[in-house]
Amino acid sequence: MKKNIIRNLNSIFVSFFIILTIIPIMTNGILETKNNILAFTIFDTHSNIFNMKHRFPERYIKQDISYESYIISNYQNNHQTSLIKTMSTDNSLRDSAWPMYCHDTKHTGRSPYNTADNPMTEKWRYPMDGYSHHSAPVLDNEGTVYVANSHIYALYPNGSLKWEFAYGSPVEGGPAIDEQQGVLYYGIEWDSPNYIYALYLSNGSTKWKYPVSGDITSSPAIDSFGNIYFGDWNGDIHAVYPDGTRKWMYHTGDVITSSPAIDDDGVIYIGSHDYFLYAFYPNGTVKWRFQTGGWIHGSPTIGSDGTIYIGSDDGYLYALTDNGSMIWRCPIGYTWCSPTLGSDGILYLGVWQMKFYAIYPNGTIKWTYNAPGRIWFGSSAALSDDDILYFGTAWADGGEGAFVALNSYDGSERFFNSYGDYKTSPAISSDGTIYAVTLGMISGEIHSFGLNGSKTITIIQPKEKQFYLFGLPICPILKNDALVIGLVTVKIDISSVEELYNISFYIDNKLQFVDTQPPFEWNMDQRFGNQILMNHQLTVVGYFTGGCYSSESINIRYLHLLKN
Repeated sequence: MKKNIIRNLNSIFVSFFIILTIIPIMTNGILETKNNILAFTIFDTHSNIFNMKHRFPERYIKQDISYESYIISNYQNNHQTSLIKTMSTDNSLRDSAWPMYCHDTKHTGRSPYNTADNPMTEKWRYPMDGYSHHSAPVLDNEGTVYVANSHIYALYPNGSLKWEFAYGSPVEGGPAIDEQQGVLYYGIEWDSPNYIYALYLSNGSTKWKYPVSGDITSSPAIDSFGNIYFGDWNGDIHAVYPDGTRKWMYHTGDVITSSPAIDDDGVIYIGSHDYFLYAFYPNGTVKWRFQTGGWIHGSPTIGSDGTIYIGSDDGYLYALTDNGSMIWRCPIGYTWCSPTLGSDGILYLGVWQMKFYAIYPNGTIKWTYNAPGRIWFGSSAALSDDDILYFGTAWADGGEGAFVALNSYDGSERFFNSYGDYKTSPAISSDGTIYAVTLGMISGEIHSFGLNGSKTITIIQPKEKQFYLFGLPICPILKNDALVIGLVTVKIDISSVEELYNISFYIDNKLQFVDTQPPFEWNMDQRFGNQILMNHQLTVVGYFTGGCYSSESINIRYLHLLKN
């Protein structure tokens, strides 16, 4: 029956092409064009959304599509109204500084913006509620930062909250931005069903949500027509139109955590835990698949010459042709990240064994860096236009959570911050600001590192390496901490006072005093704990309007006769 329909419709299209491009067609289908050659394939829009695994006939594959006209069924009127859309394949759909995981559809991780003048001063932090393992930040064309865990946060560049959307279920993949549609896409897990959400960038309201049965642990990617691609824990690969209706779905043999990469011809590449890297034509037909020797956790990267790079749990990084043939493989250990690709073809990749590699285009190793901790799932490096690499490490198996910047030419360390668990890929804004996320079991923080407008706080009394007696500085000491006997007034220096909400003073992470008025001081005049002389950590936190904060901590040896 379907073959007859296809044959009749093809005849109609050939005879009445001009009419059909301006008159809505009362049917369900996809129209693809290549050099004025038309092919029409039918899919059943009334099929069960969980059970349909649609495959397209090989004879209807069309590559190198310069533009696409397609018919999308409108579900709001009993699936009987159809739309014809024609879209250019330029990159205006994602016209922003960092629109998706690893920056672009090829997952190069490479930014066009310079960070040479960035001193990596922490401008602000923003606390997040909820749980996630690796939700990476993305940026729109106005510099707004979006991070998703079980809450979705939209933050202005100054760290104040634009909007927040709280769903409750964790988000494992990073979100993706489509500027032309004005929406943010992200998927959830641990629910039934799970959804890929489309939220309006302007206010966080829901445009639509698309249900899937498996946990969504894959970051979505958006092609040049606005179609959304992602995988799920059931091993299904989904293609969804910009209006939230299905384009196609394909079932692999195992879990998918990989994010799809898309080449200039619209071919989609994605890895699976069934050991295969898959290549799909835009209509959902398998172009080829390449078998590695282990799970593929991470996402592929596509070079300017069409070479596909993918890491596997078998311990190798692979380079493949766009026809699926292996060019080389390099033994590096197993990785959960996507390779970052420099403009000169050098690859940069972190592995689970606490190593970070630079690899020549021929598959030989240029240099290695001993990372302080595990390079976690999704913590792919970001590369600035001035060739500085940014990535994070996690606390695991004796490793240290840190945020690191390396010079890409030799792997030398440029910046090191050991604040927390950096399990996600960072993002680079158009002004050179770096955004990174630390994640915990029930909370996390968004960090902004940059030059101007820093919301910084500094403890100016007591100072480290200084002895204080009853509030007076007496002399320097050799120890790195401060030595305090008796009363001392804690004093601070703070920027952006006009945006300050309050100053909070902590001893060993326990709140002691809150001040809302200048000069923002606290008289520390009592003993904390049972011993007369004890080591403590003094922390001062400045909270700013909009929700972000800044803090500084010092260690003090404190002797006081009056018990708290």
